[in-house]
Amino acid sequence: NGIAGDLGGGSLELVDVDGEAIGDGITLPLGGLRLQDMAKNSLAQAAKIARDELAKARLLKGGQGRPFYAVGGTWRNLARLY
Repeated sequence: NGIAGDLGGGSLELVDVDGEAIGDGITLPLGGLRLQDMAKNSLAQAAKIARDELAKARLLKGGQGRPFYAVGGTWRNLARLY
């Protein structure tokens, strides 16, 4: 029961998961490469774009306090850096 997210170079895919049922999903233009291009290499601009896109995502409105399941290699690589 939570939200699964797959982060790639071009997008962030989010899917609502409830038990064994897969619910609604959305695609946001927040992949690392796309975000870098959209922000013109500005970290502050990238953060603003990400905040704005996430704020518009209806799927996340009821997500506070629910688990987030990071799926895929990009998340794995970020975890290794941490």
